Amino acid sequence: MESHLYITKIKILSPNLLKLNFMRTFKLCLSIFLFLISFTAINAQKASAEDKAKENTEKLNQKLKAINESLVLTADQSKAVYEAYLNGEKAMAEARKSATTDEEKKEKQQPIRKEMNANIRKNILSKEQRTALNESSSKDKK
Repeated sequence: MESHLYITKIKILSPNLLKLNFMRTFKLCLSIFLFLISFTAINAQKASAEDKAKENTEKLNQKLKAINESLVLTADQSKAVYEAYLNGEKAMAEARKSATTDEEKKEKQQPIRKEMNANIRKNILSKEQRTALNESSSKDKK
């Protein structure tokens, strides 16, 4: 009779144990899933300086191409523009790290961005490319 009572207790406890194990497993899986999603979202927002430099170089080239097909960047210009954007992005990343507020970030990044764009326009682009960009920018502002 004692063994029969033991088996009955196990049968009674088994559904509760299964629920408890299921809930623990579910919570663990949910926690892992949420961690992975948040980690992926954070990394997606923080594109690397190389990716941003490449994207900005392509945008500039597309803008020049839209103005006139003959104004596209040469291979040497593309490399120089990429390097300028890369150095600028790295400097802006440092400025973002050292800043505590959004306003401070903007104040620190603005001169870096201005210097980077001025360097590209004055030292890398040809006179024709510069003129076309300036005309395009003035039309966009109107």
